[in-house]
Amino acid sequence: MIFSGMLAGQMLSRHAGWGDLPNVPFSYIASSIRQQLAKQIGQAYNFYAAKVFNLTSNSAALDPRSDNPSSVWPFYLEAYTGAAAIQAGYVDDGLEIIRQVGLVNQRLGLQWAQNLWSPGFNTYVTAPATWFALDVLAATSLDQGAKTLMLAPVLRPNDGVAVYPIYFPSFWADVVVNRATKTIELTITKTFYGQVNRGLSVVLEKVLAQPVGKPTSSGATITLAQPFTCETLAVLDLSPSWDLLVDTAGILPRILPTAPPQ
Repeated sequence: MIFSGMLAGQMLSRHAGWGDLPNVPFSYIASSIRQQLAKQIGQAYNFYAAKVFNLTSNSAALDPRSDNPSSVWPFYLEAYTGAAAIQAGYVDDGLEIIRQVGLVNQRLGLQWAQNLWSPGFNTYVTAPATWFALDVLAATSLDQGAKTLMLAPVLRPNDGVAVYPIYFPSFWADVVVNRATKTIELTITKTFYGQVNRGLSVVLEKVLAQPVGKPTSSGATITLAQPFTCETLAVLDLSPSWDLLVDTAGILPRILPTAPPQ
């Protein structure tokens, strides 16, 4: 069996900046993603795959109590497969999964109105799971107490420029990556210190690079030349660390077919 939430712990642990699951080789994580893409998702109508897939019958698993086929949990598919695929280096596949989930709902006129089991007008609490895409593409999280920002923005081989807005409770920022100039700049766009930080600015002293497609154990910690205070319009230039932040990513070729089964 394949379960679309089987990598939930891995995806959330890496997203939070805690690293890959302990005692699980990264090659196992990548293998699980490949099987989900090739079997469970690649053969599904509009890549809208059942949450439990039977590898023996090559179809949605049947409920042993009712013989009903397994249904889709779109938020699991987006976060625990799509986002996890991006983290494992399958960037195009992960983005395609998220895009197809959005298109299914768009065709039904649902937009953010989605429920857990199937498209419908009752919005389930995890409807904003699509927002995970911004964090995993920037490979970002914030350890405010340790004055450490995790950041390693994705720039695919054919991308010239990428812009990632990131959102933390204490501040928002834009990350701009430019291949031609090999520049990486983080610009603070808004702060919320009065509401969430007792009026104190966030100060960064380190950047933790954990690029997609590579185990977090191989990441690098960059100590800033001087502390960076996250104030509105302040710019953190990380261009000198281009090689560690961008070039070490392990971006892999797409596994999903060019078009989903119809």
